[in-house]
Amino acid sequence: MRQDVERDWRDSQRYMPHVTEILRSLAHHIINIEIADEEADMKRATDVVIRVTGGDIGLRARKASCGFRDFTLRSARPSGVRTELQKVRDDGYMDWFLYGWGDGIAKLTDWGFIGMASLRASGLLDDIEGSSREHRNNDGTKFVQYSLLELNQNRCLIDSSYQRAGTPLPGQRPVIPSLW
Repeated sequence: MRQDVERDWRDSQRYMPHVTEILRSLAHHIINIEIADEEADMKRATDVVIRVTGGDIGLRARKASCGFRDFTLRSARPSGVRTELQKVRDDGYMDWFLYGWGDGIAKLTDWGFIGMASLRASGLLDDIEGSSREHRNNDGTKFVQYSLLELNQNRCLIDSSYQRAGTPLPGQRPVIPSLW
């Protein structure tokens, strides 16, 4: 494994207990609980059917020092190795993405849970190479950037630490209650 990939993987491992806790709290998004039909009840003694709709979940734990609270996907590498964008958009990999910002110790302080099928269907991933949405890093890689607010407006953001805390998403104006 490349040194930078191994370092990133090792850094993300510190968050796995908290990630597991978050994913357990998100289980209602990836399982369906249904009342069994009459046949299942009478023939199989089944009253409730649980179906896992889940799938593969990607994880990104950004450093606490990262001042931006945007969702990014790598879109180009100088080496030509396939990128996250290509794997997600072109190959259809990853069903969900838990994208967070860590405290540097063991917790994700901010996070968003993104439905990747919704993101693909939204059109946000289309025609982005060379567009104003694509940005270049100093190392020659490129990435595309989406605000959590934009993902929410396009029904791609399934849940987030902001929504759970009742606070506005980054870039969202707080709702001020009317006095009238």
